[in-house]
Amino acid sequence: MCLLGYRSLRDSAIASKLRAAGAVILGKSAMSEWAAYRSSSNTTTMGWSGYGGQVLGAYCENQDPFGSSSGSGVAVSIGLAMGALGTEV
Repeated sequence: MCLLGYRSLRDSAIASKLRAAGAVILGKSAMSEWAAYRSSSNTTTMGWSGYGGQVLGAYCENQDPFGSSSGSGVAVSIGLAMGALGTEV
């Protein structure tokens, strides 16, 4: 939870380009802290953060949506946003 409350001083390059093109940035959703690099073990749960806990899939009980940007994926799957950006580790 090292970054809890931190606000970036500027947008990323992609967010700046999206804003310039007229996109509305809704916000950042749950993602794994440090892009899931909190362990060298292959058993590290993806989509977990110390602030929000485990992100779960929208349609399957206890589903790990797997991915450092799993919160964005779930938001799109239930229609909260038309699209989202994320990277995979």
